[in-house]
Amino acid sequence: MCEQSQQGPDSSHLGSQPCPIRRAVGLIEANFAAKLSREEMARAAGLSVSYFSKLFTHCIGLSPHQYLVRCRLRHGERLLATPEENLPIVDVAAEAGFADQAHFCRHFRRAYGVSPLAFRRTARRRI
Repeated sequence: MCEQSQQGPDSSHLGSQPCPIRRAVGLIEANFAAKLSREEMARAAGLSVSYFSKLFTHCIGLSPHQYLVRCRLRHGERLLATPEENLPIVDVAAEAGFADQAHFCRHFRRAYGVSPLAFRRTARRRI
């Protein structure tokens, strides 16, 4: 039915996914900074909320919310690693779609094992 992926948010593996899931992933990746509900994602896929959630999780290997958070984290990571972007962490959090800096920092540390500030310092030393 679906090729399950544990890779996380990366639309390069979506070619084999059903069209409704590709539409939902497109919506998430284009609007990750907005408040997206499961209802909106399911509507984009043309499916009921419960069936959409089950199919998305089966196909992608993450729940729709987990995928959304990973998209936001990936964007935050890019902003932190780019020397030209010298945004304060609070602005990185907002631009990535997190409710506040604490929420962003908590998710970032859980995903990357370091704080956003430590990540920024390490990433910029490598350049």
